[in-house]
Amino acid sequence: MKYTDKIKKDFEKSWIDVKSYFTGITNPQFKLMLDLIDEFIKEGYNSKLRAGQSLYFLKLTRARLHDGNYNISIDMTINEEQKFEIYLYDSKVSNEKIDSIIVDSVLDNDIFNSWLTELINQDIS
Repeated sequence: MKYTDKIKKDFEKSWIDVKSYFTGITNPQFKLMLDLIDEFIKEGYNSKLRAGQSLYFLKLTRARLHDGNYNISIDMTINEEQKFEIYLYDSKVSNEKIDSIIVDSVLDNDIFNSWLTELINQDIS
């Protein structure tokens, strides 16, 4: 699917919705998730990726619509040690977990950035 202004607006709205969702979580450790969402937006990822959530997970895809088809996804949450648990999934193979990492900081992690690049290079579905 070709990237259009409509898709860009859909992606950007998804980040607004997800930020609103995580704002409503009373657990203070999710302030880290809100800070991360702000970092993603500052770096412009909100116009390249769809953000979604599942309970306490932030989910990144290239699906135009919520629950759309996509090849890979990145899911992340915050554990009790205040670290980010990040999972790379192959959604074409029964949502199989490909890999996972636990990190203190997300956007400066080389493994995460390689996953992010792979995700951004996926076709929009």
